[in-house]
Amino acid sequence: TRTPEGTGGIFTWFPDADGTPSGGTGPLVDHTQGNATGIYLYTEASNTAQGPIAEVFSPCIDLSAISAPALEFWYHMAGTNMGTLTVLGTNSGGLTVELAQFVGSQQGASADPWLLATASLDTFAGQTIQLIFRGERGNGFSSDMAIDDVRVYDLPAVDVGPAVASPLLEPMPVECFDVAEEVIASIQNFGGPLDLSVENETVNVEITGPLAPQTI
Repeated sequence: TRTPEGTGGIFTWFPDADGTPSGGTGPLVDHTQGNATGIYLYTEASNTAQGPIAEVFSPCIDLSAISAPALEFWYHMAGTNMGTLTVLGTNSGGLTVELAQFVGSQQGASADPWLLATASLDTFAGQTIQLIFRGERGNGFSSDMAIDDVRVYDLPAVDVGPAVASPLLEPMPVECFDVAEEVIASIQNFGGPLDLSVENETVNVEITGPLAPQTI
């Protein structure tokens, strides 16, 4: 992790657990374990001015054995002075691609759950890359952003299917349905955009999870 030259102040990523020092900003627990002992990375916004940038770099990641590479990570950005989180991918040839960006507060309170972000790494398929998580401080101490559970994975060929062994939730028991009867089933999107239809009939989808993967 580093604070790039010329960005002002000492602003960097720190490992932390059990909530950040400042109240009203940062997560209360990590994402992995969801308790006071779990570790996450965060930027400490106290005692620095608006605008400093902190970057944390992943190890080099070889994507040569992955046919459809993708990135996922969990983030927490609660705070009234929240800045900007930008995620970049870069290769040895100097190509740098913005993979995701979040500006301002994304949660209303420190106790709110972590959010999932995903991004395609198709641009770097077959290459070796590094990921850069860049935090830019907002205009006050209430700007502690955090990341956890960063994962690079291969998107499955089948990107939608049952979320449980018996996806039909209602009506039960299973019988013939009336044309106006509501049918509720549980399916999961494993990574790609979700476009759902049943025998050419329109299906209204209510999203209750993050964009991808998600259970609806």
